[in-house]
Amino acid sequence: MRNTERQFLEEEWQRIEDRKLLLGEMEQKLLQMRELSTESADLKTSYNKRKILNEEFQQLQQELNQLNDFLFVRLH
Repeated sequence: MRNTERQFLEEEWQRIEDRKLLLGEMEQKLLQMRELSTESADLKTSYNKRKILNEEFQQLQQELNQLNDFLFVRLH
């Protein structure tokens, strides 16, 4: 295997590893969003608590969108 081929493969492997890390972060945010949704859907949750949960959810959504943009725009 030539050095250029080896370098290409190493760079591609690093891109894969970077994507795996980002996807892991995205998965964690989605899990947090699911937990917030479940808590908000509970009939015992007050209006004020739902408002706070929604704000947290919206923040996670923004972070998820940023990760998504980074994943599909900058890493391609």
